[in-house]
Amino acid sequence: LWVGLKIVADVADGTGTVDLHPDRLVPRLPELAGRRVSPPDGNLLTPHTIELEREIFEVRYELATEYASLNALNDTPVDPPDAWIGIIASGYTYHELRDALGVLGLGDDRTIADAGIRLLRMQMPIPFDPRTLRTFARGLEEILVIEEKAANIESLVKDALYAVPDRPRVVGKRDENDEWLVRAHADLDVDAIIPVLQRRLGTRLGERLAPPPAPPRARIPLSPATTRTPAFCSGCPHSWSTRVPEGALVGAGIGCHTMILLMPAERVGEIAGLTAMGGEGAQWIGMADFVGTPHLFQNVGDGTFFHSAQVAIEAAVDAGVNITYKLLHNGAVAMTGGQRAPGSRGVDDICRLLLAHGVARIIITTDDVEGHRRLDLPDGVEVWDRHRVIEAQETLARVPGVTVLIHDQACAAETRRARKRGLVPTPDMRVAINHRICEGCGDCGDVSACLSVQPVETAFGRKTTIDQTSCNLDYHCLDGDCPAFMVVTHPRRGPLRRLLRRLRPRPATTPATVPAATAPGDP
Repeated sequence: LWVGLKIVADVADGTGTVDLHPDRLVPRLPELAGRRVSPPDGNLLTPHTIELEREIFEVRYELATEYASLNALNDTPVDPPDAWIGIIASGYTYHELRDALGVLGLGDDRTIADAGIRLLRMQMPIPFDPRTLRTFARGLEEILVIEEKAANIESLVKDALYAVPDRPRVVGKRDENDEWLVRAHADLDVDAIIPVLQRRLGTRLGERLAPPPAPPRARIPLSPATTRTPAFCSGCPHSWSTRVPEGALVGAGIGCHTMILLMPAERVGEIAGLTAMGGEGAQWIGMADFVGTPHLFQNVGDGTFFHSAQVAIEAAVDAGVNITYKLLHNGAVAMTGGQRAPGSRGVDDICRLLLAHGVARIIITTDDVEGHRRLDLPDGVEVWDRHRVIEAQETLARVPGVTVLIHDQACAAETRRARKRGLVPTPDMRVAINHRICEGCGDCGDVSACLSVQPVETAFGRKTTIDQTSCNLDYHCLDGDCPAFMVVTHPRRGPLRRLLRRLRPRPATTPATVPAATAPGDP
């Protein structure tokens, strides 16, 4: 049997050091007792799979439930003989249940038992053992199932008790009046479980339950200036490549560019689905004949392209749909740490590969046009300045079939790291804003979509400033229509400057006077 382990964020985000003895837990294994289990193989064709299916249900499930019973995976930590209600929970939700009981004054096993509560901790809910559940249910008036999302355990409990005489009432997602009880969305934390326990335990236990916790204090809403929506880094090439013509239909994909889902449609287009990695554009093959829009722009990163997206492009070419792939070539898998994409190639090789797949037309937009013209690009591939990225998309959208816009610009975060390591030269120019001239209109931030362009309160009112600590020297903010921008440069130190410094006359100096030492406390 395949084994699935659910790890929730509350557990995965925690860290700790545990020193465990190898013999701390010695599992007990069930006896086969003549039951045969086939060794694993890759023969998944009929009729062999029919025998495997029989084996799963008649042999392997039984062995798994026996294993759970032998090792007490589904146990009853609290099991009073006179219990009137049983509560079932599994995994992390069981620990949240215990904390919720503690908030209500039932913080230990004895107190819970004295209240007539029996607990079933499901550490292996599937396969489900009806015998464990029927033993747990004996003498109970009610069973409360607390589980996240769908009513999986609850349905199994009801099925196991259906033929049992004098079976207890089972409630979970809904109560006996078909009213919502345990929510089916999000996770179930202590705050979500406490009201459920109060509804089911309050009538019977009354004042034995601790009073409900005080409602949380009203929170003062934060101003927009203190909240931040995830966005691209300062100078990120995605700030260029994700821009689209007005009214464009866009397919989202996997990568940093997924953040377009959080951005306004007037900048990044109307989103037509989010695909799995490598399936970029494949959704359009099925959608194209059933929507009024004749064309789709599909974002894809170079890491995804080298990984698997080439197959999706081939499929789109074969299907004959009208789609423009916007391939960002930034030289790094920035979303996971800036690694080099396995199998990556240069832009010229990518163009030859795409043309071999049957792409109708390719345009490259870049911040280094002259450098790209020195590449060995195939005939027909054009190189445009990045400021024409919208025009390039409009041009490609008019070409029938599959077209590709390659935006070639280095990852800003990786360029910043390379500058710190001395691998890439640092420009000698910085951009500043004269606050006496700036009107605080925000046009520079709108044009550049750069996080380093920030509002600031000054003696002249609310203005705009460039955060020099985060600026990645892309200079896109200069494209704003504003006279308040200033460019500050400093010359490099060279041989001529050093020579002039040596020839410069120096003023006469006199020996420095060293002050006499004074004792502590002297004036």
